[in-house]
Amino acid sequence: MLKPLSPRAQKLYDWLVQYICTHQYPPQIREMMKAMAVSSPSSIQVHLQQLKAKGYIDWNQRESRTLRIIAPPEKAQIELASVCITPHLYALRVTGDSLIDDLIKEGDLLIMRSRRTRSQPENGTIVAAKVEGLGTRIGHFYRQGDKITLKPTNLNYEPIEAEPNSLTVEGVLVGVWSAHS
Repeated sequence: MLKPLSPRAQKLYDWLVQYICTHQYPPQIREMMKAMAVSSPSSIQVHLQQLKAKGYIDWNQRESRTLRIIAPPEKAQIELASVCITPHLYALRVTGDSLIDDLIKEGDLLIMRSRRTRSQPENGTIVAAKVEGLGTRIGHFYRQGDKITLKPTNLNYEPIEAEPNSLTVEGVLVGVWSAHS
């Protein structure tokens, strides 16, 4: 069970869920400031830290657009189901623990945005990729020259290295619905 939030943190969280479902990517701090009618990024960062500490989101404040919804509260699940249904989203159930350090565990549902363009995702983005001879794999995408690497965060697993013609990125992570909350 998730710990309760302050009213301001709850308001930000609800807005984040709506924003990510609508836009299919997380907002920047400036967008959050505008939505919450605050003039300082520090007040947004305080609420984001609270959301992260209580298990609602994952967020790396050193990188842009890294915010992910991890475990929506019970009351939000029905609302999310109707808001997030689009032809470009799909869900994958996690098997294994290769992304355990990203707080992604076996049984969780990953909400993925289908690839609509041929452009490559940014390095570090979590993707679902079909790898020749291995099936669909989830990992952090990295491209260097003509080599693509899918990196796990669990040190018990080795990265998967592939040539571009033997790996097809099928989706980019939008959110995580935890089976363990």
